[in-house]
Amino acid sequence: DLRQYRFDLRGEVELGEGLFDKIRIRAGYADYVHKELEGPDVGTTFFSKAIETRLELTQNNRGGWRGASGLQYQTRDFEAVGDEAFLPPTRSNQIGLFMLQEFSLGNLDAEVSVRFDHARLEAQSLATVRNFDNFSAAFGLGYTIGDIKIGTNISRTGRAPSVEELYSDGPHVATQSYEVGDPLLRSERSWNGEIYARYDSTRFDATATLYANRFSNFIYENATGAIVDDLPEFEYLQRKARVWGIEAEASANIGSFGGFDVLLDGVADFTRATIKGEGPAPRIPPLRLLGGLELQSDNFELRGEVEWADSQKRIADFETTTGGFTMVSASATWRPFGRDKN
Repeated sequence: DLRQYRFDLRGEVELGEGLFDKIRIRAGYADYVHKELEGPDVGTTFFSKAIETRLELTQNNRGGWRGASGLQYQTRDFEAVGDEAFLPPTRSNQIGLFMLQEFSLGNLDAEVSVRFDHARLEAQSLATVRNFDNFSAAFGLGYTIGDIKIGTNISRTGRAPSVEELYSDGPHVATQSYEVGDPLLRSERSWNGEIYARYDSTRFDATATLYANRFSNFIYENATGAIVDDLPEFEYLQRKARVWGIEAEASANIGSFGGFDVLLDGVADFTRATIKGEGPAPRIPPLRLLGGLELQSDNFELRGEVEWADSQKRIADFETTTGGFTMVSASATWRPFGRDKN
């Protein structure tokens, strides 16, 4: 049983030819109630009310400089009532200040961004309040040669733990696990780097990215091997970790057939994650390859795709190896009022 109300407001004001050219305002309110049934009876009811607002000032382009600055605020009240409530009533508030600046000179693009976040996470029934302050920054360079752009990005990020990671203690039916949080978790911080190459032409696009992340306080959910309330127990832990991976995707318009544009696309991704002193990180997917063929018109889309996943033998404690698989799927979409009027 599910009930949800949502209200969204968006506005934009033109400021003219000064330093800033626009003010954008977005605000949203959501009221969510979710009841999980056990046979004819209600087992657990979840209540969530959230408000999110964002104020953004965009700059006029001056001598190749452009950018945006703003403020973002979020608040959420959450409560689970019933025998399988895995979280106590919680209230979370987060406010963030951010700025992004971009500069272009010929074929060279550069960008720098900074953000400060303050989060307050409270579990009322536990009389516990945690406050987190995090500063994040990023710098990127890109160079365009014809239809090809190559570049690199470096960032330092910080993230406050979620209320689920801090305060969980109970059976979580949706994940079929008994989850145990750690109210003493610290902010998750990492250094991140990537190099990429992109090709963009009229009929063919492709991107390849190699990335690496080094975490000082990586938060992850790990099996303990215990069984609690007939469910496997998982606890949230925090360790140093290293993650690296490769992502690639491509899309080509290979022609027309019977009033349809014919598109061919593909995706490949691979991730390797290691917890320092522990070994492989849990729940890491194996190598994945996906290819699709799509027919598009103004009113119809017909798509077929094949996804292949490799076997996963690099596993954490209490995990089991999984075999590879191939999944074939198809879909059809009809837009009676055309592509721009869904």
